[in-house]
Amino acid sequence: MIISLKPSYREHTWHEITGYGMFDNHDPMGDTLYGADISTHPKFQGQGIGTMLYMARKKLVIKLNLKRMVVGGRLYNYYEQVHKMTPQVYATITSGVSYVNELALIIIRGVDIVSRV
Repeated sequence: MIISLKPSYREHTWHEITGYGMFDNHDPMGDTLYGADISTHPKFQGQGIGTMLYMARKKLVIKLNLKRMVVGGRLYNYYEQVHKMTPQVYATITSGVSYVNELALIIIRGVDIVSRV
């Protein structure tokens, strides 16, 4: 989904940015590729599928001459640990678990979390 982020980064919620999951706020004239929650079925994890999807996003940003890619994702069951550790630590700890998610994979690749909403 392409969106316009003005200013260049602003606080937002997943519901707000995705139109409550309907993705009806796509803006073909926008400046930002927004990636929301992709995952690989546990049966197919560890085969590089998630990495290929992430790399395809990066190529799309370049091809469409967008300014940035913003990724939104949710950490499975993080709410149970929110007062005990940061999202980065939680993602690292859960990275080997079968329900590893997009946000955990991206954090492990060294991408910083700008905000936790």
